[in-house]
Amino acid sequence: MGSHDESKPDDTRTDLGSVSNDNKEEIDIELAKSIEKLVEEETNVAKAAMGKQEIPVRSTAAGNAGKKDAAQMKTQVLPDLVDIQLQARQAEKEKQQKSMQKAAMEKKAATETKVSLETQVIEPVKVHPGMDKPGNGKQDTDKPETDLSKKTSKTALKADKKKKILIVGIVAAVTVAVIAGITVWGISNRKSYSYNYQKAMELLKKQDYHNAKQYFAKAYQTGEGKKNVDMMYALYQCYQQDKEEQQALDMLLAILQVDKNNENALSALAQFYADKEDGDALNKLIAQYQGTDAQKLLSQYEVQAPTVSETPGQYQRELQVSLFAEDSCTIYYTTDGTQPDSSSTQYTEAIALEGGITALKAVAVNTIGVYSPVAEFDYTINYQKPDAPVISPSSGTYEYGEKISIDAADGTKIYYTTDGTTPTTDSQAYTEPFSMPEGNIVVSAIAVDEHDLVSSVARKNYIVNPQKSYTYTEALEILKDRMKELGMLNADEQTAPNGAAAVFSYVGNVTINDTELYQIRVDLKSGTQTTTEGNYGVGIKNGKCYQITGTEGTYQASSY
Repeated sequence: MGSHDESKPDDTRTDLGSVSNDNKEEIDIELAKSIEKLVEEETNVAKAAMGKQEIPVRSTAAGNAGKKDAAQMKTQVLPDLVDIQLQARQAEKEKQQKSMQKAAMEKKAATETKVSLETQVIEPVKVHPGMDKPGNGKQDTDKPETDLSKKTSKTALKADKKKKILIVGIVAAVTVAVIAGITVWGISNRKSYSYNYQKAMELLKKQDYHNAKQYFAKAYQTGEGKKNVDMMYALYQCYQQDKEEQQALDMLLAILQVDKNNENALSALAQFYADKEDGDALNKLIAQYQGTDAQKLLSQYEVQAPTVSETPGQYQRELQVSLFAEDSCTIYYTTDGTQPDSSSTQYTEAIALEGGITALKAVAVNTIGVYSPVAEFDYTINYQKPDAPVISPSSGTYEYGEKISIDAADGTKIYYTTDGTTPTTDSQAYTEPFSMPEGNIVVSAIAVDEHDLVSSVARKNYIVNPQKSYTYTEALEILKDRMKELGMLNADEQTAPNGAAAVFSYVGNVTINDTELYQIRVDLKSGTQTTTEGNYGVGIKNGKCYQITGTEGTYQASSY
């Protein structure tokens, strides 16, 4: 015969053969019922043997054994056994006493009178016709002594036989009751927390998770089992090993119902959600323990909030803000103060922040949908208006034809007036220097930047002498005086320093850069050889000298 491992619930062997653990208890209950019936029958036999004398053997209630614990059944069955054992001892004592009485009666039967013999009989005898009832003090003197002796002997034998039957019945009843009590106690014991927990732990040490799970599950159904979080975690491990994911998850949640900060269960639950890539469940779990001591157990599953390239605060210029997050995370953001989520604008490039207040909020989401805390960055951008333009020359008195120039910061546009009014973006746009008009004038200018911010107004006051027209003769004299100053013409105004004769020829009037000029060519003649020294111009309105280069249509004039 093979050995039997009592620790394995799936291979339980009884007299009925090999049966599964699931229906063994049902068989035990039926067996207990049968034993109880047998007890009742044996008790009835004993009653019959004693002339229907009551034997107080109480029912073991095997039919309800599965609903009582071992302690209750012990208190019910064991007192019954004690009563039966006491009755058996009392019967044995009576048997011995009656045997002694029987021997005494047989010895005296031949010599004593009928009255003496009747007083020695313990058990009642039948009364024959013609005989007075026992104990009435009368004697039947008609019968010989030998008949009376025989009757006495038969009566004693009959009583002895009844006693033997009673003792056998009592012993049988006691034996059956003991077996019933043990069976009922065993059924209850297998439902107890301690029994199932001990069996489960033995199997767990052997890494027999499947069978350990069955014992743990029974232990968990008890009141004590639903409070022992260590046992519940062991049951979770068995479910996990058996790939019963839903039962494993339910057990972790049950543990946290008993001990919400249980480190083993909380860590295992977070890992379970991570393995299943259940970002929503992880988000709820992280939020539930946010700010508690248990938060550190979930730190490895948390996503860090985004960061920015520009420190939040106040600025006087436009900003380009970049957002950063952990690798493989996607960033979503809003700029209107609402909470960002995966339906918000996805970050792909730097965010341009313009004037005013911007509440930039951003969140990072990893590949399984776990959200970071929302990061908020507040920016206030107050643009400064541009500096006022610079007008030159300085205020003063000037001849007609003097040029005015205006400068401002890069990226700005300049607008000006010459009548003293404040310029606007509808005024004359400045592009290049312009000539001073005659009279007493006030030039005003503003600069406007790309944000349409307007600078303060710059002003200069000029007194410009009336416009004058020089004749060609006056212009030629002005040119000669300038050439003498530069050492290009001798004091006689007829020759050059090298002795060559200087010949001045009028070419015509020409306008270069809005300035009307007399164009004069200067030739140097030495003997029969003539060379052109250069082309010059004298302003008809301003009387200034210029050197003219280039050809007709492309002339350029520079101060000379």
